[in-house]
Amino acid sequence: MYICSMKKLFLFLLISAVIYFPACDNDFDLIDNWIEIPVVYGLLDKADTAHYVRVEKAFLDPETDAFQIAQIPDSIYYQNVSLELEEVTPGGTTNTYALDLVDGALEGYPRDEGIFAQNPNYLYKTKIPLNSENTYRIAINNDDTGNSIKASTPIIEDITIFTPPAPTVSTTFRLWNNLLPIRFSWSKDINASIFDLVVTINYLEKDGNGVVTPKSILWTVAKNLEVLDDNSVSVEDVPYETMLQIMANNIPADGKCRQFIDLDIEVVAGGEELRRYLEVNSANIGITGSIPLNTYSNIPEGRGIFSTRTSERIEGIQITGELIDIMEEGETLAGRNFIGAGGTCP
Repeated sequence: MYICSMKKLFLFLLISAVIYFPACDNDFDLIDNWIEIPVVYGLLDKADTAHYVRVEKAFLDPETDAFQIAQIPDSIYYQNVSLELEEVTPGGTTNTYALDLVDGALEGYPRDEGIFAQNPNYLYKTKIPLNSENTYRIAINNDDTGNSIKASTPIIEDITIFTPPAPTVSTTFRLWNNLLPIRFSWSKDINASIFDLVVTINYLEKDGNGVVTPKSILWTVAKNLEVLDDNSVSVEDVPYETMLQIMANNIPADGKCRQFIDLDIEVVAGGEELRRYLEVNSANIGITGSIPLNTYSNIPEGRGIFSTRTSERIEGIQITGELIDIMEEGETLAGRNFIGAGGTCP
């Protein structure tokens, strides 16, 4: 979330537009025409205090290598484009907000090194609060041509994780009681169509010099889980053995002493347009892992995704002492030197 990496998603959109856009229309003459395609990426999250939309242009120039053009900022960013976010209420009232052009690097979002120019990293920003009762429409206005393209999305309401419950001062819920498989469940908003469930496994690691370092492992319990009709979502019968195997795959048997701390649980939800994008691209990508010739987009006359997402996270979830002892004594984590319940590293 996110359901997918935002950086990887936009990179895929831009590359696929550059390389494969002509496959959609046989009328283009690649020798006589410069083809410019707007590529838009935005996922609105009600929980965010600032919202960013990326707009760039993909291109085909018959005289210049595309990878050379990609390193020239003027070639991938529009010079005279303005963005507006239109908020449409259930009664039909429309409130319009102009987005500000900012450098993502100065906002704490530097662009990774790679095919495309790293600096500046232009984004369009607004800080308006979002209301899940309203629909939001992005308008990309090209001031040079007078053209305008629009795409809309609803907003996902906040998620509530039902099980496991968040720990409180007076109550601590422990997972895998009696070593039985466990259940994760959470609420489903009508505008959410796809989910990721990610558990962060937190532990301490002490080396031979006595230096203690906090460590974490990400365990994706469910990915791109589609739930279209129900009012709640659940992942059933998750055995403790799966978590231990994830730990064994990510922790070397190197003699360091380790102590389990707790788990953090995060549910990430994506909107219908994002679900369709992931579904279509998953079906199109074959065993070669190549970029699909036909990609889903809800951007008219362009490429990209404008949709909604949100997430909920609870921290500090405990497991039973019996399972902590299995980390120390069981075969799966043999050689990882986890200490049992109540123990300490020497």
